[in-house]
Amino acid sequence: MGARIRVRQKLYQLIHFRKLGALNST
Repeated sequence: MGARIRVRQKLYQLIHFRKLGALNST
């Protein structure tokens, strides 16, 4: 269970990071 939550958090962070990078790139 814990591992699943961790994976989800990692994915969320990756998406957030990508969004931030895209905003910075614009």
